Amino acid sequence: FEKEKEEVFNGKKKKEEVIEEAKKVLKKVLREFKRNEEKIGKKLLEGLLVARREARRIGKCPKCGGELRIIRSKKTGLFFVGCSNYPKCTNSYPLPRNARIEVTGKVCEKCNTPIIRVYRKGKRPFQMCLSVDCETKKDWNKKDFVEKS
Repeated sequence: FEKEKEEVFNGKKKKEEVIEEAKKVLKKVLREFKRNEEKIGKKLLEGLLVARREARRIGKCPKCGGELRIIRSKKTGLFFVGCSNYPKCTNSYPLPRNARIEVTGKVCEKCNTPIIRVYRKGKRPFQMCLSVDCETKKDWNKKDFVEKS
């Protein structure tokens, strides 16, 4: 189309000819798309489900080696991180509310749990270890720590 557009611009071809050729090509593509519409839809859905599943994977469970995933509680509707080996492994971590969570792929040096990046509206993003009892969080509520950040 770009070459033909240049030919029209240079006066070598008529605009109407190029438009007709483009219509023919587009009709052919659309017919092919319509014929395979269901297959294309299934492939797109498959890809979407895989992408969502991957986005919910946080990392390895430090207790059993299973997979940590973001899960929504049926009871409260809140999100948390839980082990895929439940009920054998009951390891879980709360997630901050009203925030978008991003997996960093890093692991805390102190407690060996995954580190996530937290995005809150109107605030700077920050990284945190999932473990509530991790020693990297012991100074979080102290005034000096807040001023340094």
